Amino acid sequence: MVIKLKNNLKKFESIIKIINNISDETDYLFGPEGIKVRAVAPSNVLLGIFDIKKEFFDKYEITEEKILTIDNVLFSKLIKKVGKKELTIDFLEDAIQLSNSKETFSLKFFVGKKDERPDPQIPCTSIWKLKSSEFATTIKELSELGVICCVKGNEELSISIKSNMIEGESLTTAEKIQSDDAFCYYDIGYITPAIGCKDIFDDIRIGFATEIPLMIKGTTDDLNFVYIVAAREE
Repeated sequence: MVIKLKNNLKKFESIIKIINNISDETDYLFGPEGIKVRAVAPSNVLLGIFDIKKEFFDKYEITEEKILTIDNVLFSKLIKKVGKKELTIDFLEDAIQLSNSKETFSLKFFVGKKDERPDPQIPCTSIWKLKSSEFATTIKELSELGVICCVKGNEELSISIKSNMIEGESLTTAEKIQSDDAFCYYDIGYITPAIGCKDIFDDIRIGFATEIPLMIKGTTDDLNFVYIVAAREE
């Protein structure tokens, strides 16, 4: 059982970084068709799901399903350390081994448990397509000004911030896919881990409705990403 990465190595590093920003420890499902990761924040208000197809990797030889509980903090650090140009992941009895032509490190894992829950289906009434770079810049800048944001969709998609001292709004250039007039409040700190999607996807889709969780989606031929943030009561 072995996985090799070169072409999408930096994207994989960004994926693990997002997962690490959600939860320190996560179950990884390694199956014959690819990897599925369902990361839940300790607060239970944030969920990130990655479906990584086997075609994402330069070599992917997994013949039977394995569920491993991995320390995301250390996994992220080792990928950054070992995976500068290429990365090989081998599976030992109680550890995963990360290596390149000059370095080899192993990271202990625990045997995980399969999550049988279906992926959430969010009844969004306002759905928009947005450049991931614009999304990342907007969220990063607004997060430096306050902790509560309001996502609003009518003729345009806007994101506003509210704090004791500052109130303001940023209009986006998002393309409307479907939109009934809607707005909802969220803790912007729970959205910020998703800004790493700018290094993975060109465009993302944002969906929400009044008093409904925010959903962010990124999709390519070999990768699906869903990120869900619970609504804030105002």
